[in-house]
Amino acid sequence: MTAWRTLALATTLALSACATAPVLPAQQVSAEAETAAIQAVLDMQSEAWNRGDVDTFMEGYWKSPELRFASGG
Repeated sequence: MTAWRTLALATTLALSACATAPVLPAQQVSAEAETAAIQAVLDMQSEAWNRGDVDTFMEGYWKSPELRFASGG
């Protein structure tokens, strides 16, 4: 292996090691918990929509004046 390739490989490995931040146990959220949280929002929205409660339905969305909804009717 040439010196240039060795340097390139070493640089790539060093950057790769720095690019991945360690995940602390307190930051870990299981996929099951995320799935359950998403499903809870979707269920709440479905129930609210079926009741005609648009305000409660909208609680599952990003709260920002930049968010816009449009319909064809």
